[in-house]
Amino acid sequence: MSPDNKSPQKRVRDRMQTMGKFISRGLPPGWGFGLLVFEFRDTPGANLQYVSNAERDDMIRVLRGYADHLERQAKGGTPEMLL
Repeated sequence: MSPDNKSPQKRVRDRMQTMGKFISRGLPPGWGFGLLVFEFRDTPGANLQYVSNAERDDMIRVLRGYADHLERQAKGGTPEMLL
């Protein structure tokens, strides 16, 4: 552990909360955000954390839509993302 006795996951979570508040305050009303942070590892158990100002169901819908969008782009599809 670091000198402040926080695990890397706790330090990342704390920083993400700060970033999330900053992002949320900077957006106009009616806009949502989701920030994903993850470890670069190809092994099971790699850490993934996220912070959002959206409801869980909305984030699931947006993430599924974005994954579909990335797959369409990889196949030469439209560059626009529509939800």
